[in-house]
Amino acid sequence: MEIIVKGIIIGVIFAYIGYIKHKEAVKGKLFYSKWIVWLGTFSLIFVLIILYALFTGQVKDERGEYIAIILLIFSFSLITLACFMEYKITLGHYDKEGIRFCTPWSKCKEYKWSEIDKITYNESMNWYIFHSKDNQKMRFSIYLTGIDDFLYFSNKKKIKFE
Repeated sequence: MEIIVKGIIIGVIFAYIGYIKHKEAVKGKLFYSKWIVWLGTFSLIFVLIILYALFTGQVKDERGEYIAIILLIFSFSLITLACFMEYKITLGHYDKEGIRFCTPWSKCKEYKWSEIDKITYNESMNWYIFHSKDNQKMRFSIYLTGIDDFLYFSNKKKIKFE
């Protein structure tokens, strides 16, 4: 029964993300909607709960538990930071001339459509990779708001998809 409930919760979360991605889409723009802020907030809450347990003495005084707690705090703090950075910094614009896309990880890149050589899809990371003729890459997550319109638009440019 537990696995069914978890499956339903995960299904509802991904359905919500899909709904938001389509509802908030703006023609010519790529960005992360507020769902990523909620993910970062839940991660932050988890860190605060762990810190509360640590500072109120609810953790056994054993070295292994302290190591586990520190690793959990570190991991979820990184997730929180990444979510908030993605929300604030990730932004893309595209039009008939080309693409401009900024992320916290690869900074800003700009290409004309004629400079894009091919498009590939990385199934394990869930992103589309646009390869330029100068061997640079632009990665577009399937969770970006506006990604469906962007892919439809780029398909009209007759770029080969591998």
